[in-house]
Amino acid sequence: MYLFKKLACIVLFVSMFLTAFSQRKRTKNQLGKSVLKGTSEVSFSKNQQGILLSNTSKKFQSSFYEALSLRLIKKHKKALEYLSKCENIYPNHIPEFLSLEISKNYKAQENYSKAQEYLQKALQTTPEQTTLLLELQEVLNLQKKYVQSIEILKQLVSKNSFYNYTLAKTYLDNKAFTKALQSLNTYQEIHPYDTERIEKLRVGIYQKMPNKELIYKDLDLKIAQNPNDPKYYLKAIEVCENIPDTQKTNTYSQLFKNRFPNSEYLKVLAFNDAVASKDVLKAETLLKTLQNSYSITEKELQKATANFYRLSQKTTKEKYVSTTTHIADHWQRVKEIDLDAKDWLLKLDNDTENTGNLSQKSSQLKQLTATLEVEPYNFKVLKKVLLLEMALKKYTLTKDKIIDALEAFPTQPLFYLIATELNLLDNTPEKAVTHLINGIQYLIDAPKLEYVFYQKLANTYTDLKQPKKAKHFKTKAENLK
Repeated sequence: MYLFKKLACIVLFVSMFLTAFSQRKRTKNQLGKSVLKGTSEVSFSKNQQGILLSNTSKKFQSSFYEALSLRLIKKHKKALEYLSKCENIYPNHIPEFLSLEISKNYKAQENYSKAQEYLQKALQTTPEQTTLLLELQEVLNLQKKYVQSIEILKQLVSKNSFYNYTLAKTYLDNKAFTKALQSLNTYQEIHPYDTERIEKLRVGIYQKMPNKELIYKDLDLKIAQNPNDPKYYLKAIEVCENIPDTQKTNTYSQLFKNRFPNSEYLKVLAFNDAVASKDVLKAETLLKTLQNSYSITEKELQKATANFYRLSQKTTKEKYVSTTTHIADHWQRVKEIDLDAKDWLLKLDNDTENTGNLSQKSSQLKQLTATLEVEPYNFKVLKKVLLLEMALKKYTLTKDKIIDALEAFPTQPLFYLIATELNLLDNTPEKAVTHLINGIQYLIDAPKLEYVFYQKLANTYTDLKQPKKAKHFKTKAENLK
């Protein structure tokens, strides 16, 4: 029992300090293999930290492991009591990993000042430790100390451009709208693949900006920088429709028509014009055309269908139904891989997995893998590649990618579930528990996914012969049914 706890905790902190690992002279592939195989110590060099977890006493480790378990079941007060015992063993120098664990429990209790205090103490020893800086930035945000939070993010951005996105969000929280757009544009230049998140945040910034002229200036800038990319024109049209500003909507629509006279999206604009002029028959005809177009996104089709429904309220219900009959078929076509992903995610059972047409899935995987070579941090492509590899039981390929996936996207619960499955296939349930514990903290309003995590924890603790914990998580899973 004690050995299992020790192994689980070590792997937990290897994951938490993964950024520190990357500073070593090893390649990404070596990194992935070392984490999957496990390591014997939390990796801090001696000049950074004099105390390593594996060098502490059994009394320290016993209290520390117990505190970890208590935090997981949200008994933070009791967890802090055990962590206090650990702290008393090293009164003159609290280990950084202990400070981090104490701060997480105080944060969960909404005692943000205490959480901040422990993180700042830890950073005195390791001022550039990314995990500690990110935790402190989050605590500062929770206290609405945006100016201090922004300074930390500027420090992180100098090491990794990925944090420009978080910096843009924090500028938005601080109502620094122009700087928020600047940071977001910088992020987009370096990471152009992350379109969905970028545009969602951009719209959020636009909605809160009091000066609409600044919005138009930003839209014009993006079009000027990308004159041959239709999505920037379409985004400008969408933004102006939502403001709403009819004059600007018409201006950007005309620009689009002049620039892309043969575009499929002209059908969308024609449909929008028909709806605006309340021409139901023309709108109905154009909607059917959109349903048969592979170039129109699901989002555009949903929006067009909703607009037609509102327009056709005065017509018979049968007419509405007949017009939208084939939409389900269209969605099935454009979302085929995503549907496979959801099916795998909810079943998580390789023996009963319905893999469908294997040759088709293999072909999809080949195409997506080629795309991933060009865009290694494209989240949507990476997700589909991993899910298809799991469905096709190409576990070796998935193992080579999953650690880098967790490093690049550490808040994605799906990747932790995939890592868990790989651990179970390797007969390493202790590591599976670690990935489940790490992943469950990122679940927000996702009861189905939460059920999967709790059920997995219950089953894994049963395998580890820890019936008390297995029963606890089984109950939590059943309460979500």
